[in-house]
Amino acid sequence: MPNVQLPYRKKTMTTDWIKVLEYLEPKKPEFCPEEASITQKVFLRTNGIEALFGGAAGGGKSSALLMSALKYVDVPNYSAILFRRTYADLALPGALMDRFKTWIEGSDEIHWNANSYVATFPSGARVSFGYLNNTNDYLRYKGSEFQFIGMDEVTEIRESDYRYMFSRLRRPNSGPLSQVPLRMRAASKPATNWVRQ
Repeated sequence: MPNVQLPYRKKTMTTDWIKVLEYLEPKKPEFCPEEASITQKVFLRTNGIEALFGGAAGGGKSSALLMSALKYVDVPNYSAILFRRTYADLALPGALMDRFKTWIEGSDEIHWNANSYVATFPSGARVSFGYLNNTNDYLRYKGSEFQFIGMDEVTEIRESDYRYMFSRLRRPNSGPLSQVPLRMRAASKPATNWVRQ
């Protein structure tokens, strides 16, 4: 079996292992200026309906959520939403929505609606931002349909709101959108609450 020298490693690997590594490489999200870390790649490659990215501040959790939301923006009518507990938490400098806007600001192809916090992509895909601060905020999403839901700092969100949002994960039975996996993704620092249980 031939050995191949990889540019980023000193070791040589067999062709079979290179194929395994290529298979494990997640689909690179469009419009993402950051290179995913190995931990983020594992998160992006996770196929289950639900996944949590945990860890200390600065570990790349919020960027991993944004990368995950952007993963299928090439599919017509794809819809993703990202949540924080409050609008203020979304809009702070360097926070989730602010970071997303810096990622897309150089692209004339993407339309950002500052009133509804929705980015529309050339394919017609949408990435939205929302909050679940008050007890009945979840009702705003009652008739909505998403293929991706991301919750940043999920330990700050009520368990009932988190569980309700699973009912908003839907897709059609046919067409390109039917091939997009339904995904609920969360990120958070450690906390002793319902998430840990």
